Amino acid sequence: MNVDSGHNKTTRTLVGKKTVALTLANTEEKRRLFIDALQNSGNIRASCKPAGISRSTAYVWRNKWATFAAEWDEALEDACDVLEAEARRRGMSISDRLLMFLLKAHRPEVFGEKAQVDITSGGEKLILTWERNAEDSD
Repeated sequence: MNVDSGHNKTTRTLVGKKTVALTLANTEEKRRLFIDALQNSGNIRASCKPAGISRSTAYVWRNKWATFAAEWDEALEDACDVLEAEARRRGMSISDRLLMFLLKAHRPEVFGEKAQVDITSGGEKLILTWERNAEDSD
């Protein structure tokens, strides 16, 4: 049964012998719990657990509400920033390989993948240079 009381829509559902009210505020709280967890984990399935929702519900909400989709995207960006900061910390202290990945990502003009081929034909020299950048990986 749906009861529309202006802006605060309430759905009453019979559970056993009790009626449970599911309000918009309840949904907003679940959305907030999901976004907070996503910001910390960067994982959709893991973020559904503290919100008490299914993965499919999260995607329905994402498609239904543009503001929720924007919050979702921002939360994933925040989670990636945390990963990048940790990678930087580890790269600076313990991992030359990780450090090289970071340098390739942030300074591709210096540390990116490059190839150069010199071809001499008929006395003329032709030099072909290829640099891989972020656009090449799409």
